[in-house]
Amino acid sequence: MVGRTTELERIKWLLLEDNSEERLVVPIVGMAGIGNTTFARSLYQDPLVKSHFDVLAWTTVSTSATYDIRRMLRELLLCIDPKQKEFIHQVNDDLPDLVHKGLLGRRYLIVLDDIWDSNHWEEIKRSFPEDPTGSRILLTSRHAEVSMHARSYNNCSLNLPFFNSEESWDLFLQKIHLARLGSEVQAIWRHIVNYFKGFPFAIVIAARLAQTIIINESVWISKEIERIFYERMCYEFVEGISKILILSYNNLPNFLKIYFLYLGIFPEGSTIPVKKTY
Repeated sequence: MVGRTTELERIKWLLLEDNSEERLVVPIVGMAGIGNTTFARSLYQDPLVKSHFDVLAWTTVSTSATYDIRRMLRELLLCIDPKQKEFIHQVNDDLPDLVHKGLLGRRYLIVLDDIWDSNHWEEIKRSFPEDPTGSRILLTSRHAEVSMHARSYNNCSLNLPFFNSEESWDLFLQKIHLARLGSEVQAIWRHIVNYFKGFPFAIVIAARLAQTIIINESVWISKEIERIFYERMCYEFVEGISKILILSYNNLPNFLKIYFLYLGIFPEGSTIPVKKTY
């Protein structure tokens, strides 16, 4: 994973070095596309983390529209006891008890990815034993209120930051599979990457599109190719970000949907007229 070394080490300390034997809930919070899932996955797959816990299990929660606690519990059970795959797919009523029984007395790490609602946490947390084994639950969310509701204490959560300039550039290079570029080419593409202000989702899209137009350095720096890139980048970015935003939009109350659509008609940087009512 590119960057965020300080944040990774801090959360890894909470998972591995914290002296608390009680079950800790550690939320990772950040806007869509900032890399919550990638951050959690890098911890989940870390060799030290894997060797520290008796059981590791992962499930994706997602929005209220697709929330399915039975599916989630089955995914957790398949991680806890993969040999019981056929039985797990057949059972319906005893899933919370089976998860609880499978984790009881064991040091476990559970990842609940993309929680949207505090009620979802309240419903599923009963399946996780609270015995003093040093177990940890890592959850990711786009909503700060979910983090505040679920976290074990104030300092055991993380608001995921945007990348800095160097981290953004490293991510771009990683995704185009090139270690270095010529100085003139690098200046052009650094300018493009910096335009996205450290937003990983946009940088990944930019790198994917860059790969399709890399033929040689002369093509990279031609104004025509730069123009084509920006046109395609705008299209790909709008398509990609729309898929993310639609989930957040559908989760808004109806009155906020109206406000959101109204604000969307104003170009960036424009003045939005507001009527004062008394």
